Amino acid sequence: EIECVIDTEVLEMAYRFAETHPTAENYHDVIRVYNGDFLSATSYEKWIVPLAVKYKDIFFGSVGKCCEILRKDGRFEEIDIIATKAAKIDPFNENAHIMKMRALFAMDKKKEAMAYYEYVNELFYSELGVIPSEELRAIYNEIVKGVKAIEADINNIKEDLREKSGEDGIKGAFFCEYEVFKNVYRREARMLERS
Repeated sequence: EIECVIDTEVLEMAYRFAETHPTAENYHDVIRVYNGDFLSATSYEKWIVPLAVKYKDIFFGSVGKCCEILRKDGRFEEIDIIATKAAKIDPFNENAHIMKMRALFAMDKKKEAMAYYEYVNELFYSELGVIPSEELRAIYNEIVKGVKAIEADINNIKEDLREKSGEDGIKGAFFCEYEVFKNVYRREARMLERS
């Protein structure tokens, strides 16, 4: 007899409504309700796992559909906010990172998009030992081409190339993504041929 609101029921009702009335606002209602894994403190229980997966799928499905509608309307700032929430909930969901980078690129925030890619690249490599997908690298390469065309000022280039040094100077290994490593390797191989 006690009145109560159960978030999973609210999530499912909002999702069913959004699926029958697909608007960005309706999918936004689903996204607002979801705030992380279902019963995350007791996620080791066998009965919780399929429900946690189901609710996470509802969330990410809604994120994808909402962002697609917003993209068609040119509402990239909203996509950035939604993709940021999705990336916080699951840092290894590459689609969230792809949506965020595309939104930043569309808003002409190229430097921010490049910095975000570096963050994702470092995260995937240090935590999973993998590099981002070909799609994410393709977006990055597209952004880099746009930035190179804009930054012709030698002072900007010099500042961008300068490494930040700590108290004792620059230490540690040089970390880079595979595409950069490939180009460095090819350059070194050519230099060896000449000498």
